[in-house]
Amino acid sequence: MIIIENVKFSYPTSNFNFSINKLNIADGEKVAVTAPSGYGKTTFLNLISCILTPKEGNIIIEDEIVNNFNDSKKRAFRISNIGFIFQDFELIEYLDLKDNIALSYLINPALKLNKDIEKKVIELTERFGLNDKLNRNVIKLSQGEKQRVAICRAILSSPTILLADEPTGNLDPENKENTVNELIEYSNNNNAILIMVTHDFSLLEKFDRTIDLGDFYAN
Repeated sequence: MIIIENVKFSYPTSNFNFSINKLNIADGEKVAVTAPSGYGKTTFLNLISCILTPKEGNIIIEDEIVNNFNDSKKRAFRISNIGFIFQDFELIEYLDLKDNIALSYLINPALKLNKDIEKKVIELTERFGLNDKLNRNVIKLSQGEKQRVAICRAILSSPTILLADEPTGNLDPENKENTVNELIEYSNNNNAILIMVTHDFSLLEKFDRTIDLGDFYAN
């Protein structure tokens, strides 16, 4: 469970501010996050993932106040618990598809790229229809294929929290539908929290509830 209590956040170089008095997200819950541009949707995800730290208040995940962790413990927490799908995919252009999926295991000494992980990479590419492109450079992939690579990378470590920052924004209708369905299926199969930022109101019915961050923004 994620519990957000009395959280306040602002950027020192802008007039952006928002505060959340109380917000709970249950294990296995699928939550859509909406708001106009500039209202803190990405900031909200970054606070949950400990990339940003609130000025006040607490973010509690599985009974631990994660914003009080030091930097190394925050990194370890992200590695162990969170899968993040970025809006622009953030794939490494000089790496092939397989190494992009396993990227965290290649750059982080806390993760061991063993035979079990290599096998899981192959299984994920088969599930997502990418197994014939394992050694292809990602710059040669379509937008839909890049999105599937980003999903595979996010779920490789079996996270208990899956954060997705507008993952369908650059996709055609078919790939958009498939992407959301895959994220929801992962949440269902793993009792994982799914928090997805979206501007697409046609997708909201797929989620357990919608959070409008405009309710927490103060200019």
